[in-house]
Amino acid sequence: KSMKTYLYLPLLLLSSLATQAQSKWSPYASIEENIHFSDVSPSYNYLNLSVPAGNVGIRMGAFYTHNSQLSAEITLGVVGVGTPGVFSNTIIPIEAVGHYNLLDGMDVKLLSKFNLDLGVGSGLAESSNGNFGFSEHIVSGASMELPDVVPFGTLIMGIRYTSFIDDYIDGSVVSGSSKDGVLRFYTAVRLDGESKKTRQALEDAAALAAKVGASLEKSEAEKAAIQKELNAAEKAHALER
Repeated sequence: KSMKTYLYLPLLLLSSLATQAQSKWSPYASIEENIHFSDVSPSYNYLNLSVPAGNVGIRMGAFYTHNSQLSAEITLGVVGVGTPGVFSNTIIPIEAVGHYNLLDGMDVKLLSKFNLDLGVGSGLAESSNGNFGFSEHIVSGASMELPDVVPFGTLIMGIRYTSFIDDYIDGSVVSGSSKDGVLRFYTAVRLDGESKKTRQALEDAAALAAKVGASLEKSEAEKAAIQKELNAAEKAHALER
């Protein structure tokens, strides 16, 4: 399918970026809860624990930060969709999603970024009666990054809508119906490398070094002034003698 071409392009782009800037890649993991929109109506009875359990997902991969405005991720995961007693399906998608930060250049205390997300993916899903096939999809949504919530990285929360090219995610195909889709609410953690304590210690050390440097410059200036006065006094004393 032509959709696969659009999937491979961002993967190749991110791979080339990885070879140029390895230090900008970070481990990334997320969990999500899904609501499917298909030929079968979803269940919202979350008191029945089989509903959230059957619609949970987990993803792991790598997060690339290009600059303060642009970033991207490549992940592989397992996504569950289903309605208890009607159908249950497990999708194993690989996704490449780009992020565009709307807060670039703005001073917002709580958030470091608020991103618009757009990407593509392809996932192995069951079509019917144990038959499996790859289904391409488009991902769109928004996410926000909270840098001061967890000590070992950045907390990311967001919402995405996945629109599948095919109409068999729920195991059935109804003539004249629209394509299947999944609304996904997720929470992720990006491991940013050095701990926040280490980063704070480095910042404190840099501030202390700057303070010591300023004090040293002031001391040198005072020493030069005293030396100048001393030289003048010695010269006056010599003339007097």
